Amino acid sequence: MNAVIEKVIRLLYTARFSFKSITATLRYRADEELFDYARARWMKTRGVKPLVAVSPDPQPMGSVAANLDYRWQVWWDKPWFWRMDRVDLTNHHVTVNVIDREKSLSYLAESGHVNVWPFQATNERDEALPVDEETEANNAAMAMAFLDPSFLLSTHSLHYVEETRHASRLAYRLWGRLRAGREVPGDALFWESADYYELWVDAGLGILLAYTAYLENRPFAEVKVEELAVDVAIPEEIRSFGPPEGTTVRTWSAEEYWGTTRYDDHN
Repeated sequence: MNAVIEKVIRLLYTARFSFKSITATLRYRADEELFDYARARWMKTRGVKPLVAVSPDPQPMGSVAANLDYRWQVWWDKPWFWRMDRVDLTNHHVTVNVIDREKSLSYLAESGHVNVWPFQATNERDEALPVDEETEANNAAMAMAFLDPSFLLSTHSLHYVEETRHASRLAYRLWGRLRAGREVPGDALFWESADYYELWVDAGLGILLAYTAYLENRPFAEVKVEELAVDVAIPEEIRSFGPPEGTTVRTWSAEEYWGTTRYDDHN
């Protein structure tokens, strides 16, 4: 058992270094009413021990009654390229975000508008930059918990349950709870608001193949990998994405870019 726990710790810590490129399709589903309740409770009690006590061996009830349903598709080729397409499966709205070397493109399909953001970082033009060096593309990718779950080692207590499979891959299933007084960098709302979390850690890569948040033993939000491939070439049609003809394009200046706060939804 101790050997497995030690391996899981190493996997979580090194997940973001375990591949050069990755493509994945994920499904994000949430119960909006329960999520709103969790949000309200989190805002009221942040930094305080959770109101609901749960047993050391949680017994989850049912599956997420989703009325929020998204498909995420991601492509990451270190250190320069990142793309994420968000598809709202209830209204079919599509948001495309692309980062490639010296610019970032954000395209909201239903609005017919695209924003192009410039970069100032000098290392974005360094051809010899190590693949895991800090770049806009790498930073965007590592903001996703499933690609870089290392923060969980310091913010949550983790308990090994069993070896299992998910998305045709070997995985370790864990329970996790927020440690008292800890704050999560990044998506604090999701990772601090639940009573506990169910996690599936890829046994080879260390990324999260799935994770579910529970409130009073009821699942209210989940992310699950549906398809996954690592160290494969990113298709040119993915790299060369451009908004359809007739789309209004705004190119932001560096001054506007650095003076703007960009909001990213839960990931």
